[in-house]
Amino acid sequence: EEMLMELPSAQENYAQALDIDPSHAPSIRSLRTIYQKEGNWREVIALTAQEAEYSTDEPEKAELYQKAADLSLERFDDVDHAIRFFELSLSAEPYHVPSLRTLADLYYADEKWDLAEKLLERLVDKLDKTEDKDELCKNFYRLAYIAEKLGDDHAALKRYLASYEYDTTYLPTLE
Repeated sequence: EEMLMELPSAQENYAQALDIDPSHAPSIRSLRTIYQKEGNWREVIALTAQEAEYSTDEPEKAELYQKAADLSLERFDDVDHAIRFFELSLSAEPYHVPSLRTLADLYYADEKWDLAEKLLERLVDKLDKTEDKDELCKNFYRLAYIAEKLGDDHAALKRYLASYEYDTTYLPTLE
């Protein structure tokens, strides 16, 4: 767009380039930057997802889908689209921690216990046992709560104990 000196012309040319080759990452990124400057967040999200779709680098694909999901939540409070993008992120990289965190939160809040449990189990497996003690404590508590909701008292007890081991003062675990 700097060479073209006119934003509308640049926008039109990048869109034409994407009509020819929808996977052309430089055009996607440039057009996304223009839309970002304009505050056209729906297009920013769509182009971020488009770049993810055509990326052959799985970690990059996961990051891009996560970014699209985060923007869907932040800009539009669009939980359905965010969930779809987080799921795509995890399809690309099953242990992508930011996507695991947020999607588990969304499922937990929506009381989708089976789905939240699977994601939280992956998350606690991935977290660092010495660096992430607070998060592990909270997530083992949540896993225990889910186990109770699902009627598995034995698993609930084990998870409450795991939560307690990470923080003996975490009030929800003590109740």
